[in-house]
Amino acid sequence: MSNPLCRDGMGDQQEVFMQSCMNDVITYNDTNMAKVAADAYIGVCRFTLNLPDPCISNPCQNEGVCNNEDGTTYNCTCPCGWNGTNCEIQIVDECTVNLCQHGAQCVDEQCGYHCVCTAGYAGFYCQTPCMEPLGLNCDIQAIHDDQICASSEMPYGRIWYMAWAAKEARLHNTGWTNAWIPREDDWEPWIQVSFYEKTRITAIATQGAMYSESFSKIPSWVTSYSISTSYNGSYWSMYGRTFEGNFDEQCDVKRDVLPLVEGNHIRLYPIEAHEKRALRFELYGCSACDCCDPLGLESCDVWDSQFRASSEYGKNCRFCSRMSTAWPYYGRLNYNGFNLNAWIADDADEQPWLEVDFVIAKNITGVITQGGKLRWSPSYTTTFNVSYGDDGKNWTMLPQTFEGNCNANEEKKTMFERAFIARYLRIHPITWRNHATLRLEVLGCRPLTPVSAQEERQNGPSTFDGQDIFGGFD
Repeated sequence: MSNPLCRDGMGDQQEVFMQSCMNDVITYNDTNMAKVAADAYIGVCRFTLNLPDPCISNPCQNEGVCNNEDGTTYNCTCPCGWNGTNCEIQIVDECTVNLCQHGAQCVDEQCGYHCVCTAGYAGFYCQTPCMEPLGLNCDIQAIHDDQICASSEMPYGRIWYMAWAAKEARLHNTGWTNAWIPREDDWEPWIQVSFYEKTRITAIATQGAMYSESFSKIPSWVTSYSISTSYNGSYWSMYGRTFEGNFDEQCDVKRDVLPLVEGNHIRLYPIEAHEKRALRFELYGCSACDCCDPLGLESCDVWDSQFRASSEYGKNCRFCSRMSTAWPYYGRLNYNGFNLNAWIADDADEQPWLEVDFVIAKNITGVITQGGKLRWSPSYTTTFNVSYGDDGKNWTMLPQTFEGNCNANEEKKTMFERAFIARYLRIHPITWRNHATLRLEVLGCRPLTPVSAQEERQNGPSTFDGQDIFGGFD
């Protein structure tokens, strides 16, 4: 019987007979013969081994799970606390495989361990530097005024439009009212900073101020304070320690927050003060997302050919040219062009989308969107949907509709509630100004591959979900 998938022989005319391939299956009891058959028909013929299952004898000890690899060999998936070929070696101290970095302390636990990070580091292994100023400093101001609020604000004497307001509480701020001071009748004052994403706080720097009213000047500062954090702004978790504050109104004092805290909101509570409770401060830390790296759109690690779109503006018209077309690869964050600097969908396209093919599946946690221009006209997407897939044909749509941009140039970061693994990502503009327009960066990281129980104990969490990457959800 001839099998069309198998070659009867070798040579130009297949004249060199090797072995017949009956019904596309070769059955041998001898492993050497099976190897000969496999080598002869590698890639085109299948073969089976009529041999006893190596897992029948259950060689794995201590409740290990036996995995039949190829009919002749096996491997054992060991339960926590055991190691070895047959799970025969008991692990007394999980920290013997300590992978904690940057001087972190390894703490042994049942079936695992965790790392206690030194100041300025975060992550499962304390592998992530986490001591960047977060933007209250006057030189940075990445934190906007509307992200700062307080329980009360001291008015500035008789000048009704001036106050020692929460927005003035920036480290090294200057001016007549250069700090936050709560009202005298505020017995439990606090000042709050809200972040657009979950954030880790690893240190706080505080500074006092010279309180001035009329012709009097009074050096004032907070001598001790406490903090709390929240994920939703309603439920707050107090930190179990009081921090020592300042000694004068000029010098800033930086205190490490060990262990670090995490949340979308943080509050500082002045407890004791010299004269007025004047406060200027900066927060240090990093994003709570360990999987938020740019995936290569802006840097061009993603090639032009990996972009696709439902349509391109300027492609199908009488006087169109390649130079007048808003190609999909123009959809890179901060792409620069003279008349066109973004991907723009055709005006007749009622369901536009921009697609990125990462070739290898990635963990995707968020996107950064940006508008663009068509000649001198600003254009941007105001709301959008997101879908993803593995084959470019079948798509899963996220249930949320996300807010986009409010102008053509500013970047808008959007983090997804749950991360997902996908090779393909599509952004679907829903509403827009002038034209459906996008410049884009995708945030995420390389996928974590499944590993054995032993490897997981050595390398940390192996299963991907949002909680591992973002550090927890409410």
